[in-house]
Amino acid sequence: MSRSATPSADPVVVVPRRLAHLGFIVLMVVAIVTLVVVRRGDDLDVEDQLLTAGVLALCFRVLAIGLGSLVRNLRAGHGLRLDAQGLRVPGLDAVPWTAVERVDLRGYGDSGKRFPQLVVHTDAFREPLSLRHLERHLFGPWSGLTGGRGTVLVPIGLLVVEPQALLATARSFVVGRQLP
Repeated sequence: MSRSATPSADPVVVVPRRLAHLGFIVLMVVAIVTLVVVRRGDDLDVEDQLLTAGVLALCFRVLAIGLGSLVRNLRAGHGLRLDAQGLRVPGLDAVPWTAVERVDLRGYGDSGKRFPQLVVHTDAFREPLSLRHLERHLFGPWSGLTGGRGTVLVPIGLLVVEPQALLATARSFVVGRQLP
């Protein structure tokens, strides 16, 4: 993006990988059914029953996170949107570009290539407590996770986008908002 560009550039809409979401959800349902079928019976001692209950609770939580993320993305029609007003993630109010100090890319595993995240550093942007905030905590923070100290983390592993291209686009919006 050139220095003469304005922040009123065309919006960039990134769609989620719906098949990956559905595959993840099916995998969790299979894991839950398998645990219920295999681990029931009178021959389990108390420790086995507690371990099974803990694993089942974790599986149900991860399933709820996956379903919540898929529903939010389908309802919004996108997994991530960059426009003149700011960064929009389903389940999170828009982060205005005027509040963004810088944008980075970070990842975990295999030199940071496996689980990339867009890290948006803001000048103390805080999301007000709202129904969306409670919904994200109930159904999982994977999409639009708000980090501490004004940092917004956006996992992009389940989005149809090349991480470096998304980083360059986000940075162009940040630079564009600073122009007169």
